[in-house]
Formats: sequence, C-alpha cells, structure tokens
Amino acid sequence: MIIKPTQIKTTLANNRRGKALGKQAKCLLVYRFEKNWARQISDIRSELGLVLEDNLDAVGSQPQGTIAA
Repeated sequence: MIIKPTQIKTTLANNRRGKALGKQAKCLLVYRFEKNWARQISDIRSELGLVLEDNLDAVGSQPQGTIAA
C-alpha cells in the first residue's frame, strides 16, 4: 500500500530488489539459524545468496555485526 505518492519509486525499487534476492537465494526454511548466532551476518548472507551484485544491501555506513550483537 502506498501512503504517499512520493513513495512509489522507492516501493517499486524495493519490490524489484526483493524479487531479485528471492530468485537467487537458497531455501531459508531449512537453514539452521540457531547454529550460526556467532557468525558474521555478511558471511551468512553470502552463504545463502542474499547479496545483490549492485550492493543494495548496504544500509548507511553502519558496520555489520553478528546476529547476536
């Protein structure tokens, strides 16, 4: 649902990004997240294929920690 007309471009871009990630990612339903709490999130994303080539995963300049951080 689009609340503001200015959100249309962002919403469509996020939709395309989600579809691209879904097509290349491994099945997340069988992944044992509980066994990987201490691993770096970036490593898990790479293993599962959740990293887009154009680096749209970066959120600002925040460092990526572990899942339990």
